[in-house]
Amino acid sequence: MDQSNVKEQSHQLGRWLVKTTESHILKASGDERELFESELDLPCTPEMLFSKNSLSISLRQGESEAKIAFCALDALKLVDKSKIHVRVPAAEQWSKTHFHKYSILHPFDWTFSTTYDGTVTGDWLVQSTLEGLDQEFIRSRDPILLFGNIDLFEDELGDNGIALLNVKVRVMSTGFFVLQRFFLRVDGCLLRLWDTRLQWRLGDKYVLREVKRLDSEMWLPTMVGVQADDAEQLCKQVVEHRTEKLFPSLL
Repeated sequence: MDQSNVKEQSHQLGRWLVKTTESHILKASGDERELFESELDLPCTPEMLFSKNSLSISLRQGESEAKIAFCALDALKLVDKSKIHVRVPAAEQWSKTHFHKYSILHPFDWTFSTTYDGTVTGDWLVQSTLEGLDQEFIRSRDPILLFGNIDLFEDELGDNGIALLNVKVRVMSTGFFVLQRFFLRVDGCLLRLWDTRLQWRLGDKYVLREVKRLDSEMWLPTMVGVQADDAEQLCKQVVEHRTEKLFPSLL
């Protein structure tokens, strides 16, 4: 990696190391792009790919490590490769404009919708819970020791909307909070807001993870041009909602 184009931040919070890496958009062609795409079984990848961007939150003890990370490659591995989920005129037009890229038309989820909720490695115990996020902690005005706003990929869907995956992290002396958001707008058809939130407070023996996936029930004229921050109030259909505690054995 060309270090001149890389921005890295890190902060040690107790035994946790929080690190962000940001770099340039992956070039549309060339060896680096081909290597990235060779890891995926997709006919094509998003137009704007930040293949080097990542967030990692890790614990170390000797040679052992427990880590939660977010990156574009692992997210795209969970895009459905077998069928088209959103069947609208936009999908047909997208296929026509991108047909030259493949010798055989390969149906797949052209919206790049992904059920990715982070890459968890190391020794963790995962338990379902009814405990919700601590809203007082999330809204606290404690001084921010590290903040990251990291794009993983973006695609304009052939000028038919937008698909965007982004992750934000905020570290305070009292803990950390992460929001990964997949936002999709297919004009004339669908709004989608699929969120993963992580919370750890000083003294907790676990990371709380909330996965909440919302879709719009119908398309409304007010949805034209809507951006992610305004989409939640328009997405009323709950596709999935679960909360779990992730206990690292090293904590």
